[in-house]
Amino acid sequence: MRCILLLTAAITLFGLAGGCSNDRPNDEPISETSDLQGRLEAAMAVTDIFGRNDALIKVAEDSAIQGDPNVVRTAIGEIRDPFAKNESAANAALKLAASGEVAGATEVAKMITDPARRNSVLSKLAKGEYSE
Repeated sequence: MRCILLLTAAITLFGLAGGCSNDRPNDEPISETSDLQGRLEAAMAVTDIFGRNDALIKVAEDSAIQGDPNVVRTAIGEIRDPFAKNESAANAALKLAASGEVAGATEVAKMITDPARRNSVLSKLAKGEYSE
């Protein structure tokens, strides 16, 4: 019975949160940078390590696609799983370069701790080969 009450309370809270409107007029554009920064802050606030890593990986990927190397570096720096961190950094570096942020991509590639993977990504960046 207790589980049902907790589940009902959780569903109610999610429903209320999802139904809230914002004060922004519909014709006002959303700032991509503030959106990414807000998502980064939310991801960093997740206390479950697996959920946190997953959220940070997604924020890093989306930030790379949108060309924001600062959010990418911060998100990747907060990932605790070394393998996931290296893979996220490699993928984000190539996506950042594809978005025109080659200098930022190089800095992200330097975050890769596996020497072979780091050299592979840096080589691709140097050759202008931004696909995975």
